[in-house]
Amino acid sequence: MNAKRAQYTLLLLLILISAIVLLSNQVSVSKQILSVSAFATQIPASATLPAPNPGSPTPYTYNTPTPLFDLPAPDFVEASAKIAGTATRATQLTAVPTWPPNVQRPHPTLAPSTPYLPIATSVAGQGVIINSGFGDLPGGLGIFTDEWQMELGSQIIRVYAGSEAEPSRMDQGLLVVQVENRDNNSRSTPELYRTSGRDGAVEIVGATGVVLSLRSDNGTVSYFDVANRLWIPTIPVP
Repeated sequence: MNAKRAQYTLLLLLILISAIVLLSNQVSVSKQILSVSAFATQIPASATLPAPNPGSPTPYTYNTPTPLFDLPAPDFVEASAKIAGTATRATQLTAVPTWPPNVQRPHPTLAPSTPYLPIATSVAGQGVIINSGFGDLPGGLGIFTDEWQMELGSQIIRVYAGSEAEPSRMDQGLLVVQVENRDNNSRSTPELYRTSGRDGAVEIVGATGVVLSLRSDNGTVSYFDVANRLWIPTIPVP
């Protein structure tokens, strides 16, 4: 029994000695100086450094690292400098006009020009046809092709022509009349007037006084009296 215990103790002692030797080898390897050149030539560890010069601000010489990317070509740098210099000189030489006190500044006179209207319009009767279906009406009221409007005092009477918006009734012609009051900036409730037949959307093609001439998609012509809010068979003869 004592012999086995002695063998076991001897084995543990050998393992401990081996671990100590291995650890000491690793420490000695980590203390060695690596000779890896990152950007420039590394000075060997055995080289003797020059003695520092008390009168020199930089007692040691350092190697400049090599750039990772190429520097711009000299002609490119020179051309960029010339462009920057030209722009700077042009800004410095720009004259700023000044005026003496109490003297009115002269302003350029623009030549008269014709007003530009992005939407085509045409005079029709006592109003104007606007070839656009865009207005301030709710989208659910209908799909509109054009508009006729007339100014009457402080009011603006607008008539929108088109069809109903529901897909199953888009062949039903429709007029919507709305009056705007400019005195109080208000608008009346839209008034809906449907054509007698489902001949498609209607379009305002002309006007006589306040009687509108409309044409449906299938060519049917109808007339609407804006003053009386009535569909009439023909244009009344004055």
